[in-house]
Amino acid sequence: MSSRTVMIALATVASLGIATLTDQTTSVASGPPVEHSDDTRTLYVESDIGAYAVAYAPADRAVYVVGNQPRSESDTNVDIVIRRYRTDGSLVWQRAHRTSAAEYARGVAVDAAGNVYIAGWIATGDRGDDVLLLAYSPTGTRRWVRTYDDVFNGDDRANAVAVDPQGRVWLAGSVPAASEGSSQAWWGRWTPDGRRTGSWTTEHSIVGRAEALGISALADGSGIVLAGNTFETIDGSVATTQNVWMGRFDSSGNGEWVRRFGRAGHDDTARGVAVSGDGAVYVTGEAFTSSTGSDLWVRRYSPGGRLVWKSALAIPGDDSGRSIAVAPDGATVVATGVLHEGGFATDAIVRAYTSGGGLIWSRRIDSPGNYAGDSTPDAGLGIAVPGPVYVVGRAEPPRGTVLPAAPWVARLTTDQGTTRWSHADDVAP
Repeated sequence: MSSRTVMIALATVASLGIATLTDQTTSVASGPPVEHSDDTRTLYVESDIGAYAVAYAPADRAVYVVGNQPRSESDTNVDIVIRRYRTDGSLVWQRAHRTSAAEYARGVAVDAAGNVYIAGWIATGDRGDDVLLLAYSPTGTRRWVRTYDDVFNGDDRANAVAVDPQGRVWLAGSVPAASEGSSQAWWGRWTPDGRRTGSWTTEHSIVGRAEALGISALADGSGIVLAGNTFETIDGSVATTQNVWMGRFDSSGNGEWVRRFGRAGHDDTARGVAVSGDGAVYVTGEAFTSSTGSDLWVRRYSPGGRLVWKSALAIPGDDSGRSIAVAPDGATVVATGVLHEGGFATDAIVRAYTSGGGLIWSRRIDSPGNYAGDSTPDAGLGIAVPGPVYVVGRAEPPRGTVLPAAPWVARLTTDQGTTRWSHADDVAP
């Protein structure tokens, strides 16, 4: 298979959120969070191939994209791929992390010196998966590799990574619990040179699972915010369906506050979380309603954990929020995810909000220039907003074909969501 770069024709719909999409926003003026519940159905886009996360390095104006690509046409294993781009979209370098096992990337973060940290997991055979943390220099030299295996047999996975102002590297994910088949939400901390200095778990379920899917470091270095899901209900009993959980933890990993919301009988989850400079917490995910199916939602919480506002994309079909970011000035919050188009088809969606919850713009991203036709399931999986908006995701081939999925990256303007450039690469380097 030869490497080829293909331009994605992005179909942007300026009226999304105005005429075509219905956005419901609720402000909460005071009092405790009014926890509301929805449910999630199985989403259509769950391939391991694609670009999962993006980070921006202010030190050298670099854009880093990480994800997974197939090793070859005949090998079912996948490799972690990291690419560095200039802000004009030109590729500076690309690297593949490759061993005899399959590795999966889910998160990327950059420290003040421009060092890059990639989070995911590696398949280890009989003992399940192990957490994987990679460190690269700005020039693409691999500095070190770390793995983590918790005390119980099973899958240990890192779903997200963040670097705090002190340079500490934080991972968030899940590790096995004592009961077979169950899991705990987990987070760990490493030094910049790869030494682990802490490991914590919470939401221990007797039956079912709990996991952390998103993480963000507080701007003052005082701690982190996590978000994910749990089978533990709001009153602490064991549930049969999953609820959203999120919390703020200090720099020693201790909880400061935790919030849960959900409705019995329906699955809800939080997938992305971001913190602004003033400590406001923004989170996105998906939740079920009887009228529209799974809805993409965004919420804002105060630094103390009070629900300030919530917004849901209330249209028919299974839609999902996957990642969220805040602009440096705190004025704009941008989320990306999956928009259901009917049948097997999905599009990536990118939505910008004011810090007060007002919708600024919404863009649907399709890939007809890559894989033509509405049967193409696309997804927006990662976002960064250092000024412009950088969004990454996956463009799948039409169902029934043997073409590979294509990781893609695009740059949009913050004020209107206009596409400046976009491209994808459908094979590993």
